[in-house]
Amino acid sequence: MFSRRFLAAAALVAAAQAQLTITNPSPSSWWVAGSANTLAWTCDTSPYSAYTVVVSNSDTTILSAPLALIASVPNYDCSFTVNQQQSSLAVSNTWTVSLANAVNISDIYASAQFEVKAAGTAYPTSSSSASGTATGSAAGSSSTSASGKSSAASTNYIPVGMSMGAALLLGLVVA
Repeated sequence: MFSRRFLAAAALVAAAQAQLTITNPSPSSWWVAGSANTLAWTCDTSPYSAYTVVVSNSDTTILSAPLALIASVPNYDCSFTVNQQQSSLAVSNTWTVSLANAVNISDIYASAQFEVKAAGTAYPTSSSSASGTATGSAAGSSSTSASGKSSAASTNYIPVGMSMGAALLLGLVVA
């Protein structure tokens, strides 16, 4: 009896921790019209394996119904670059991007409101108060230092469809 209650409580805690959040765009991190824009999410805490990317706008004169922008994006990518051919969103501060069930786009897993600014607008700068130094050694010695700003703005993203092995060989990720 006790073990059933414990297992049920543990399952509820695990479900509460396993959530999906869109980290970019956001109200403080906009997209720019006519540019490649990054969609990013918390892939490490997501219980889902893939999504359909859906955009909607509360202003029906801009977009009258939700639009499936990208049919299927795997969770393990953690981000996706939406290029000009995939999206030509109008300048507006009433956009919502959602990650939805690929079979039923009305089943929304996560969503975020954001703004699309005019072409040529600068992207927001990343700000973080994290700083520090990391040192390690393996078969020799090496030292790495990181300070000041978050690396989110300068992250190299792995192209969709590329395997992790190929990305490692090309130096896009570090093991």
